[in-house]
Amino acid sequence: MASVAESDKTKIIVIPRALEGFFLRRLRDLYSNRPEVRVVVDQRVGERRTADRYICAPGPLSNRRAADRRDPAGEWSLPKMPFAAS
Repeated sequence: MASVAESDKTKIIVIPRALEGFFLRRLRDLYSNRPEVRVVVDQRVGERRTADRYICAPGPLSNRRAADRRDPAGEWSLPKMPFAAS
């Protein structure tokens, strides 16, 4: 099995729908010359998680996220934004 080089992994910037008007065009323009970066708008409409969906009893299904599945590779940052983060 061939390994994927670190630079071949796609990075996705997800913009909340409420901030689409401010960020979408700016970020797409900013990263237009970087094919490994995709800028997308969050398409979720409502909360998928419900209280009755989870198993509360002790056992292998009660804590399904035992390990962190996020990719630990590479650090990168966005440009400074025109307002202070809250």
